[in-house]
Amino acid sequence: MAVIWPRSHRGPHVILSTLFAAALALADRPAAVVPVADQAAYKAWLADQAIEAEAAFSLKPRCSDAAVRDIATTTGPLAKPPPGVRATALAESLTVEGCGRRMRVNIGVLAPLQGQGWQARTGIPGDSLAGYGLQQQAAHELQAVLAGRVSATCVEVGFGEAEVVARPGGVHLLAVGSPPPKATPGIFYSALKDPTTLARIAQDQAWAERWPLSACGVDASVVILFGPIRDSDQIYMSISPGWTAAK
Repeated sequence: MAVIWPRSHRGPHVILSTLFAAALALADRPAAVVPVADQAAYKAWLADQAIEAEAAFSLKPRCSDAAVRDIATTTGPLAKPPPGVRATALAESLTVEGCGRRMRVNIGVLAPLQGQGWQARTGIPGDSLAGYGLQQQAAHELQAVLAGRVSATCVEVGFGEAEVVARPGGVHLLAVGSPPPKATPGIFYSALKDPTTLARIAQDQAWAERWPLSACGVDASVVILFGPIRDSDQIYMSISPGWTAAK
C-alpha cells in the first residue's frame, strides 16, 4: 500500500498546443520571479504540472483536455535558496477541471536565476495549513492507521480535496476521561492520553484537517490534529479514522 504522491518535475518539458490552450486562463506571474519572455512557457508548464498532479491524486487517467484556472498565486522568500535558484518562490493554487472531474491542486515552484528550469513540489489537493514537509511526514505516518482498514492487496491510495475542519483557535484539547462537551460548529475536540503532551501543545495554534482518501473503493479518510509544541519548532500529530462506518 502506498499513498500516491506526484513526482517533482523539472522544466523545460515538451510543450504541446493543448497545454498552451489549458494555460490561457492563467494570469501573468510576477515578472521578478518569471521574466516576461518566459510567461507563456511557464504557464503552459504549470498547467502540465497541475493536470499531472490531478491524475496522480485521483488515480484516474490524465485528462489532457482539462481546463486549468487560477485560485491564488503568492510569493515567498527562501532563506537558503539552492544554487542557481531565485530567492523568491511561488506558491500556486489552481483548479483542474475536465473529464467529469474537478480538483484544487497546490504546487510550490522554485524558479531558476536564468532559463526555464522550474522545479515543482506538489502539496496535497484542497485546503491545508500544513507545509509541504509536514504533509509528507503525515502521509508517512498515516500508513499505520490505514493498515487495519486497507486490504494488503491494495497498493495505491488516492487523495480527494483536504479540508481544514478547525483553524487555530478552534481546537479544544481535553484529558482522557473528561466529560465530552456539547458539539459546536467549527470547534474540534480531541482527548489526549498523555497529560505532559497536553500541557506542551500550544492549543491556540493547533488546527485539524480531514484528508479524504480512497483505497480500492474503500473510504480510508483520516482526521489529523496538528499541535505546535510550545517554545519549539516541533508539531505534534494525532491521526484518527475519519471514514464512514459501513452500515
